[in-house]
Amino acid sequence: MTSRLIFILSAAIFICGCGSESFITDDATEFESKVLLEEASRIDADSSVKNQLPEIYEQEPEIIQTSSGTKVVYFTKNQPPNVLAGLLKNQMKCSANPSSSTNQIIISCKNKAHAEETISFLNSVDVPPVQIKISCLLIEHYADLTMDRETTVHIGELFGTDITLSGKQDGGDYIPNFPGASLREPDRADLSLDLGFENGAIGDSDFVRVVVDMLESRGYLKVMMNPELEVVSGQKATFKSREQVPTIRVITERNREPYNLTEYIWVEDYLEVVPHLYADGTIGVKTKVLMGSKSTPEGVVQQRIISKKGIDIGENRIKPGQSLIIGGFKKAEKVSVIRGFPFLKDIPAVGLLFSSKDFEERAKEITFIITPSISSHGEPYDEMLKKVREKLDDHVTDSEITRIIERMMIDPFQNELEQREVKSLKDEEELKKVKAEINLARRSRELRKLRDQLNELKQRLEFEKSQASEAQKSAEEYQKEIEKVEEITEKLEKTINPEKKKSSKQGGKK
Repeated sequence: MTSRLIFILSAAIFICGCGSESFITDDATEFESKVLLEEASRIDADSSVKNQLPEIYEQEPEIIQTSSGTKVVYFTKNQPPNVLAGLLKNQMKCSANPSSSTNQIIISCKNKAHAEETISFLNSVDVPPVQIKISCLLIEHYADLTMDRETTVHIGELFGTDITLSGKQDGGDYIPNFPGASLREPDRADLSLDLGFENGAIGDSDFVRVVVDMLESRGYLKVMMNPELEVVSGQKATFKSREQVPTIRVITERNREPYNLTEYIWVEDYLEVVPHLYADGTIGVKTKVLMGSKSTPEGVVQQRIISKKGIDIGENRIKPGQSLIIGGFKKAEKVSVIRGFPFLKDIPAVGLLFSSKDFEERAKEITFIITPSISSHGEPYDEMLKKVREKLDDHVTDSEITRIIERMMIDPFQNELEQREVKSLKDEEELKKVKAEINLARRSRELRKLRDQLNELKQRLEFEKSQASEAQKSAEEYQKEIEKVEEITEKLEKTINPEKKKSSKQGGKK
């Protein structure tokens, strides 16, 4: 009996659950999560960016007379206090105590004239430094004996000049040494050429960028690093990217069988740049590059090979906007491939008639491109915030969303929709329903906030009214007290005035 009752109750619950569409639904949770995600993705402006510098940091240098001598209090404007303190000690022969936390220097001078001379010296040397932007591009390009005339013609038509990474000439014409990609794989000729890294000013660096974009889009290049560093002239900028790679190490000991030990080795790409700006407009760049790579297992043993390549250049002088190209890391290999009919090519003597042996020569080179330029010292906060918000905004229109839903639900294999006559009215109605639910959830949240604000205002109003009524009662009581005091004073004045008159008459008679 008990088991039968439990079965009936469970069946009733199951039937009620299946009949009710809103018993377990994910729509409300999905709509609420979308609203919360929209609120979380909203970027609020930072009010602290408008805070002003304290006035004490902008005051003029102050000369103070103390018992130990003349002191000068100076707040640095452009240079670090330690640098200025060293200049004062070496050039002005005065002691200076710098404070890095406040950018302040306390200078001890002989007299007031020496202090004024020191201030004039500081105004001459405390000049704003120049910030330099270093754009680095580390690429690996591939070349073999197959020559691609098509790409060379494209570059020549685009820039009106010839280009080749090998620099070889044949009768005055440059010899292309890029792989014939479109000859071996026709689909690679249709790849897009709109890939890019940055939109710089027109100049030599633009030429290098567009050539790299064109070669990469066709599969001739692989971009390994593309960092951008900004640093003050004379300071060091460092870029480092590394990962731990497991390697197998065989340990052999006496009276013990050899065993393997997994050892993790850092494989890193390291870039160090020190720029110097000169008065003739050129930029001297001191460069140090270290590139690490892990090759795939080769040979019978299948051991991973870790290699390092480095460049250390004392200094190069480059004009702003021009690019310095450093190359020379080349690796060439020759491969022989036997092609022919299966089984027939393996027959001795006769197999030569059904097979051919081809030789391929492959090579790859690593090229390092440096483009220095004078930085613009940042971007206004309002413009930057506007750009970030524009990137986060959803610019997908209703028709695009409908097309995406049709592609996912109607044509999952991305075949042409024209080949199938499927109506998408149901999808459009579902899309409208989803948007209506999202708007309804957003409006309900806004209405809830407005109701809370209204209740708070009502409570404040009642409090103010109660305070006003109490103040009015106290004012009326004070007014009554004032009237009573005025009546008493009038009575006293009436009684005092006749007595004064009598006393004055008696004094006159005497």
